Amino acid sequence: MKAALKASMRGTDIDLGGLAYLYSRAPFLFQHVDQIGRALYASDPASHGVPQPQYLCLDLLRVSGPISQIALARRAGVDTSTLSSVVTRLVAKHLVKRVPNPADGREKLVSVTAAGRAAAERAAGAYQRVQAILMATPDIDAGLFHRLAAPVAHAADHAAPEWLTDAIPAAEKARLAVVFESPSFLVRRALQRSEVAILRSIGAFDLTIRQYAALLVLHFHQQLAEADLCRLLGYDASNAALVVKLLVEKGLAAVVNPLASGRKRYRATHAGRALLADKEPVMQRVDRALLKPLDRAQARRFKDMLAAIVREHGGQVQNPLVAFDTVTASVYWQKPRFVPVK
Repeated sequence: MKAALKASMRGTDIDLGGLAYLYSRAPFLFQHVDQIGRALYASDPASHGVPQPQYLCLDLLRVSGPISQIALARRAGVDTSTLSSVVTRLVAKHLVKRVPNPADGREKLVSVTAAGRAAAERAAGAYQRVQAILMATPDIDAGLFHRLAAPVAHAADHAAPEWLTDAIPAAEKARLAVVFESPSFLVRRALQRSEVAILRSIGAFDLTIRQYAALLVLHFHQQLAEADLCRLLGYDASNAALVVKLLVEKGLAAVVNPLASGRKRYRATHAGRALLADKEPVMQRVDRALLKPLDRAQARRFKDMLAAIVREHGGQVQNPLVAFDTVTASVYWQKPRFVPVK
């Protein structure tokens, strides 16, 4: 297996232990399960024209009726700028409209149109099929997955956009349970918590999950091209290019001798490796904090089920993780180690 991996990486010596360290981290698993769920949803013909974030917005509106954008953002668990962008796209498609608030003429309410209701009903079928596919994965116990994912998603640590489910009337909440209690939504909420926790923990360098993962891979593999990052991290080409560009601008990565084809290779700089050495203990605490609602055995089982989804359905995404199956079948899986190089 390792020889095949090495060939696919143009001779790069694959550090399975280093990859296991990254692949067993909760934020990385949340990100890839979320990526898979979105890919499965987008591949369903019933979802066409209504991306997953827009479907969530439409579904909330068809249940709640006209509400303000702020209230809609809080019910969806997203920040107001993200919600505003989603609503603007839906207005352009004539699936929702902004109407005056009869109680306050200065405020606009968001209301779903007849076309929006029809689109939401079609997309709901696609969304529910995705949940069924994910939970039919071998080694997944759907009931246990929900019992473990729910407390992780609902943890009230203020490390994610406000999610005010308590503000939703009971009758509406019951009708929205198909979304709010779905595996995709719970994993997405856990990912939101991860993103904010990592941003807060890294400090001045303002690293996202993608940038942190790329820097860690460059730490363990000091001669990687952008195509290699795509294979090891599941990024598409444009994302990989942007991520390494930002790492170089921050002084955390640098270009080494280009390949014969003219393509660049990258390495972690002294500053990047020093940052990892300094922040890895913090990142380990972040990982534990995200799974704090679970005991050690539950956290391990939850990660195993997330990994099972990635192994079974990872081929649905544009750039599957070339090393994931090998790493999670090896002695390294769930035995993370990090040896800082200063």
